[in-house]
Amino acid sequence: MNFTDDEKQFYYENGYIKIPQAVPVPMIDKALGLINHDLGQHGMNEEDLPRHRAQSYCNAIQSDPIMTDLFNESSLFSLSESLLGKNKSHKAGSAQIALRFPAHPSKNPSTNNISGHIDGIGTGANGLEVGSFRRGFTALCVVLLNDMPDENSGNFTVWPKTHHQVYDYIKEHGEDILKEGVPNITPMEGAKHITGKAGDAVFAHFLTFHTAAQNFSSNIRYAAIFRVRSSMIDDIKGDARFEPWLEYDGVRKAVNI
Repeated sequence: MNFTDDEKQFYYENGYIKIPQAVPVPMIDKALGLINHDLGQHGMNEEDLPRHRAQSYCNAIQSDPIMTDLFNESSLFSLSESLLGKNKSHKAGSAQIALRFPAHPSKNPSTNNISGHIDGIGTGANGLEVGSFRRGFTALCVVLLNDMPDENSGNFTVWPKTHHQVYDYIKEHGEDILKEGVPNITPMEGAKHITGKAGDAVFAHFLTFHTAAQNFSSNIRYAAIFRVRSSMIDDIKGDARFEPWLEYDGVRKAVNI
């Protein structure tokens, strides 16, 4: 399965793209069963919740083939090659198991203010020291593991076009500015809550602002997140690490850049 040139153009312009029914339902059901089994067997400690939210729940099953197959053995791997180029995308070695639990029923959705970020900025809870930055992937790939018909349900959320703004910000201030925190930009467009069905997926550029919306539904939000790595990512040094399309052969050819 490949993206069309028009779809690559959309990704180039907006910094994300959604793929309906990218992963077959039987694979989704297996992954959900594995996650729920792990939660039932091992539970969660309250003191670990900040780390789980920032990194992953269910650490023991992150590298289980049932989880990694969602990317490696579905259309998503070939789609990643469609963006990056043939034989230029690594297989996934693990999944971030991203759960978002419902807010307390008394909480008012009208007070729901969210802001975006890019990954790699150290917060302590995310496994990176405060005052540090590490860029370790080329694109995010988020797989919906349950139906998400409505906004404000813990949705994966993006701010379209912010990848262009973040790149300009880094060019102006230098890459060390990222060690100070989230880039100080005003997104050109409002937050886009990704809705859809179990098995839908989203690719997002590594510079695109994103977050998880608060969950005002009555259900847990289940998602598996993969950090797509190009074959050249470990060899890129200095300012070139932030060239938005250096690792995207498929996109560059489609949009002629």
